[in-house]
Amino acid sequence: MALQFNCPHCGAFYRLDEKFAGKTGRCKNAECKKSILIPLQSTATAPTNGAPAKKAAPIDAEQAAAAAFADEPAPVAKKEVALAKIATVCPACDHKFEVDGALAGKNFPCPECRKLIKIARPVEAKPTDWRTAASNRPSLAKSEEPVPSGAWEVQRKGVSADSLIKAGAHEVDDDEEPRERRLRLIKKYAFRLAVLGMIVWAVVYFMKSRRVGEQERWMEMAVKEIEGAPKPEFKAAIHRYAGEYQVRAARKSEELQTAIDWLHKSRDELLNLPPSNSDRNAMLIELGIAYTVCAGDSAEVNDGRRLPWERIHTHVRKCLDKIPPNEPVLRDRAMRMLARKLLEREQPMLAMQIARSCGSDADQAEYVGRVGIEFVLLNKKDLAQQVFDKMVPGPQPACTALWLALNSGERPPAGAAWIAPPVAKGGPPVTRDARLAYAEGRALQNRFADAYQIAKLPGNSNDQLEAMALIGAVAIDSGKTEEAIAAFDAVIAAIKSEAKGAVMPPPWLLACYVDLAVKAKKPEVANLLIDAIKDEMVRSWARLTVVRGKIAAAGKEKAEDSMLEPIANPPAAPLAALLSQAELARHQAFVGESAYGRVVKALSKNIIQPFGYAGTALGNQDRTVKTK
Repeated sequence: MALQFNCPHCGAFYRLDEKFAGKTGRCKNAECKKSILIPLQSTATAPTNGAPAKKAAPIDAEQAAAAAFADEPAPVAKKEVALAKIATVCPACDHKFEVDGALAGKNFPCPECRKLIKIARPVEAKPTDWRTAASNRPSLAKSEEPVPSGAWEVQRKGVSADSLIKAGAHEVDDDEEPRERRLRLIKKYAFRLAVLGMIVWAVVYFMKSRRVGEQERWMEMAVKEIEGAPKPEFKAAIHRYAGEYQVRAARKSEELQTAIDWLHKSRDELLNLPPSNSDRNAMLIELGIAYTVCAGDSAEVNDGRRLPWERIHTHVRKCLDKIPPNEPVLRDRAMRMLARKLLEREQPMLAMQIARSCGSDADQAEYVGRVGIEFVLLNKKDLAQQVFDKMVPGPQPACTALWLALNSGERPPAGAAWIAPPVAKGGPPVTRDARLAYAEGRALQNRFADAYQIAKLPGNSNDQLEAMALIGAVAIDSGKTEEAIAAFDAVIAAIKSEAKGAVMPPPWLLACYVDLAVKAKKPEVANLLIDAIKDEMVRSWARLTVVRGKIAAAGKEKAEDSMLEPIANPPAAPLAALLSQAELARHQAFVGESAYGRVVKALSKNIIQPFGYAGTALGNQDRTVKTK
């Protein structure tokens, strides 16, 4: 059955076979030529005014269908369209004029300045095809053109928020207040920060635990290897290091007690040596000072990590009290070090209490006076006055010197409690006590010329040198190093006169002068004095003083390995030579010189190497533990 229908544009009548139903063709009316959709059934209608439909020219169905599906439509004659004028502005003279549209894109002379200018092409204002607008852009570029209603937007890759809301897949609380929103955000970011903080804490804890474990291994190796050492003083030194390390690492009372047991073991090993052993006596001073690390403040005591200060008193006294009375220079040195350490730990009066419990009654007065003098040299005259007020005066050099330091008089009140000043001419021979008391006292009064005059009064040459050493200590600690030159000259002259039969100064007195030379930064004097010390043990302790001075001068920089003297025979080495190795290893570890660990591992085992291990462990601990 044939389909009958009219062109929806011009009304031309068509009659085609049913096989063309649903297909598209072009109207053959010369005045129409528009595309039409062939209906599925006949839709021919009569004219709207009731008149019979206008019959179109007979159309051959086969020919019409073939033409409708032709690849190219028949050419249509183009109508001549008049081109609009183009407004132009001359870029040279700014003259405005219009030209014919046919001149677009061509050169044309300016009517005003006659310069050739290119006429711009007019932009055609035509609707944008949203499907081809981005044809000259990257394939994934987002289109800026709006999508017509009902069309699929192929460039959208996700689902819009509006779509989610309409589908009920996204809950939005439109009634949420700004304050509630801020609280919600604060909670969210606070949680994230808490998680981040926990991660950072875990990393820090892991790294710290790793360092602590490494430190413990170093100290364990030191203790293990020293067990085969031939000298008990070697073991005592390592056990003292182990005790100091364990005290600072203690977190409960059981660990603190373990540390104190190491210190006790060191003390027992030293006391088993003969009093004439110089290493024994010097190490007792070091150990006594080390015991002060065991005390702490009330919070540490309550946690069981430290002992109260009153319990430290006995431990320190048991060390210092065992220094032989025939070593006055060494005992004075012990009181000096104790006073300075306890002042640093804010326990100055404990130094006086310990001094009053050491030695005989006469010794106690001397030790208390020595503590007071140290406070004067440290610019703590108020503390020195407190010590003086509680001191039981006695005919001891330090007591009289302390009185002179705190008063401007020539001498203390006459009486058995004080030493009378020496008489320069026509009097009795100058005693050691009078020489020392007034030489040091005048120096403390800043009367150095008078002090040297008293020190040089006729008498025992060693007493003279001892008095000058006291004057030099006051000068250097007071910042008047030039006043100590005469003391250095005197001791050097005494050394040089040995060849002429003069008595050589005692070893510990020369070691005292080495201390002064290190403080005065006179290395050449220190080396000369060290070479003059005959006792190998004391000479080694003097060298340790020089090593400590160089390490202190290095600050936070690496110290030179060459500062140590080579040890030719480790089993027979003096203790201080091994302590020097520990001091250097401790400093290198403290400043982060990790390569020095290889040096330590290459040291002689069983004797030198344990000291390197112990020093490395303490140096690593110095970097991570707050020490006092």
